[in-house]
Amino acid sequence: MNHYQITINPINKNTSDIIIALLAEQDYDGFNEEEDALHCFIPEQLWNEKVLMDTLAPFQLAFAKQLIIQRNWNADWESSYDPIFINKEVAIRATFHESITSAAHNIIIVPKMSFGTGHHATTRMMMEFISEINCNNKSVLDYGCGTGVLAIYTAYKGANHIDAIDIDEWCVENTLENIELNKAENIKVLQGDLDVISNNKYDIILANINLYILLKQMPVFYNILNTNGEIFVSGILNTDVETLQKSGESAGFTLQITKRIENWCALQFIKK
Repeated sequence: MNHYQITINPINKNTSDIIIALLAEQDYDGFNEEEDALHCFIPEQLWNEKVLMDTLAPFQLAFAKQLIIQRNWNADWESSYDPIFINKEVAIRATFHESITSAAHNIIIVPKMSFGTGHHATTRMMMEFISEINCNNKSVLDYGCGTGVLAIYTAYKGANHIDAIDIDEWCVENTLENIELNKAENIKVLQGDLDVISNNKYDIILANINLYILLKQMPVFYNILNTNGEIFVSGILNTDVETLQKSGESAGFTLQITKRIENWCALQFIKK
């Protein structure tokens, strides 16, 4: 699948976070932030110039567009990627890094796109949540799996069955590659939305997506989560917490913990 790379610059950090949140609701599936530029990626067939112009107009931002033919993004990623550490328990690294013996787990990620490597605040908070919970013998759904890093981490922590799903074929391919690379077990990878998981029920749900999808799927998440199960969600800005909390509580969940990094948030709900 070919993608368009949309480059927006100059742009500051606060505006970049807002634009990412807005474009994530418009089928953009990858973002790469630089000091004064934001690169956004959208499948070629979903590109709509007017929608982007309308989104950027209030910020008085211009953009440049480039068609990117499907390829592995590892060469670009290697040039700027450093390992990520989560609570001293897990290191997320690339194949070209040496094994990090100080971490209990090493997760090796080779991305096809510039997301899901643990560098973005949303992924980091989700990884922190996983480091803090008991996954042993639990069933897990990684909804919108990206690189599969969250699913792989739960496998390392003892989950006995994991479904990793994504609508994007690149993400499905990449998750399968990373699962093999990490020799992670008990992960089933499926392309599609929640309809592909049949009647499965879960003890843990991980959903690092965007506000629009989370609001839409909260009632469904409630139905497929076991009693006393936990759901962790991210991909939202600080300003969206109250909206998502109300949606989760309306579906039947109880908010437990809110994490914040910069302008981003991640929330933990439980089903009592």
